[in-house]
Amino acid sequence: MLRVGIHQHRALAVEGEEKSVLIRLQPVGTITGRILSPLDGSPVASAQVRLFKSSSFFDAVTTDSQGRFFFDALPISYYTVKALDLGTGRSGQVAGIHLYYEEQVISV
Repeated sequence: MLRVGIHQHRALAVEGEEKSVLIRLQPVGTITGRILSPLDGSPVASAQVRLFKSSSFFDAVTTDSQGRFFFDALPISYYTVKALDLGTGRSGQVAGIHLYYEEQVISV
């Protein structure tokens, strides 16, 4: 048996015995986006994109060849996305991103 905030372990006493387990999954969402050059709008490949949840570092990814990034299975919360183009040193951020319902997808 598992309860929120409590970890309990139950061993099976006999082969074939069954135990019930309650698993509560939290709602999750997705933040996705694209990093573009401010000079000509071209995609920025290999940019570092960092995700902060309520001002604490949460995750990081690198953009693909088209400047796209993707953070999936994020708990409902407030987020900030910070991007850095390692080639030029340019950076930017989007703050106040609010995931607030199940399977929400926010493009920034």
